[in-house]
Amino acid sequence: MKKNSGKHRRQSHNETNHKPLPLIPLIIPTSVHPQAEWITFSEGVSIAAERANKKIPYYMLPVLGTLPSVHHVYAEWYFGLDGKPAIKTLIEKYGKDWIRDNNARLCRRRFLINEIEMREMQHSTAEALVLLDGLRGDDGLNRLVDVKLLGRPR
Repeated sequence: MKKNSGKHRRQSHNETNHKPLPLIPLIIPTSVHPQAEWITFSEGVSIAAERANKKIPYYMLPVLGTLPSVHHVYAEWYFGLDGKPAIKTLIEKYGKDWIRDNNARLCRRRFLINEIEMREMQHSTAEALVLLDGLRGDDGLNRLVDVKLLGRPR
């Protein structure tokens, strides 16, 4: 009986022969303006922490269609855009009153954030954002949520 020399190991059924994909760095926008700066995740965390320590203004969310991409939704939720605090911070600070006042504009954002978090189970955050923006294509964010993710006809 010939022993396996180790040169040709049989691949088990569960093993894959794929090379890991290169990591996409997570950068986030600071504003909805097209020429706005995009910063690293760690810079966003620092800015969000600074804003959280200042007086947090009570403001109404703009409609989802004013945001250009899924990256903007993510940045708005966790870090804030255009100098405004993060949605998470507003929810923590003002609670149910703020949620109720913004519920119509908050529900699609919350759905997108949940979709990102689901995809983060298989991908990095940056990859999840790129995948969803790719799925969005030339359509707006409302259409991405309603038609492409929820399957509702428009």
